Amino acid sequence: MNFNTSGFSTPRALALGTVAATLGLSIVSGVFSTFYTTIQSGQNCSGAFGYSSGYGYGYGYNCTPPSNGNGGGNSNGGGTPSRNASSTGILASSGMPPGKALGLNKDIIAKDLVNHPFRLAIETLIQAGVMNNTTTIAPNRSISRGEFIKLLSFANGYTTPVKVTKKFGDLPTTNTLAVYVNYGVSMGWVNTNNANFRPNDTISQGEIEKLISAIKKTGNADTVARKSSGVSRGKAASDIVAAFYAN
Repeated sequence: MNFNTSGFSTPRALALGTVAATLGLSIVSGVFSTFYTTIQSGQNCSGAFGYSSGYGYGYGYNCTPPSNGNGGGNSNGGGTPSRNASSTGILASSGMPPGKALGLNKDIIAKDLVNHPFRLAIETLIQAGVMNNTTTIAPNRSISRGEFIKLLSFANGYTTPVKVTKKFGDLPTTNTLAVYVNYGVSMGWVNTNNANFRPNDTISQGEIEKLISAIKKTGNADTVARKSSGVSRGKAASDIVAAFYAN
């Protein structure tokens, strides 16, 4: 079976933390700001991490109302979106089409990210070379275990295939995702006690947290993942950005 990996990149090594330094990503801390999952029309919004009820912790927008006086704040008069003073350079507009994301040089060509709650996270991974810059990302589509391992591998320095002794019964070498699972095995992220890997199963939030904790040494490959529902591509991108590209 062929896996749909549209929107995922070709191998490229990354230095973790460099994107965060470039983009100025930070935890939400504004006293008068509010965290939202989407850009708020008429407000000054910048990319940030925060918690929203029913949404959980992830990448969203830290928004503040524009200044109406002469106190030096941004004004949104005349219906023209104002540019927030943060280094992310995100326009405070609810209808902004994809463009040069996050103040960097790569033009984002995806047409299905407009107003998407995980847009900034996806664009961050595109800028980093972890995801392909394609016209269709399908951010709401569920992501499989194999596809997430592929993203995770690129975000943690995968460049070339590695040899491992562990062979999963449902992951032959002809499967294009096998090289990324093998990389995860070699790095100690993947539990090798199981006969099968189930690459086509939709990954759960608990499994994502288990993998990330294994990489960050707060858990290991044998840690039991909590049961949870499937995860979309957008949420998976947000989890990777939150774990490896934020200060």
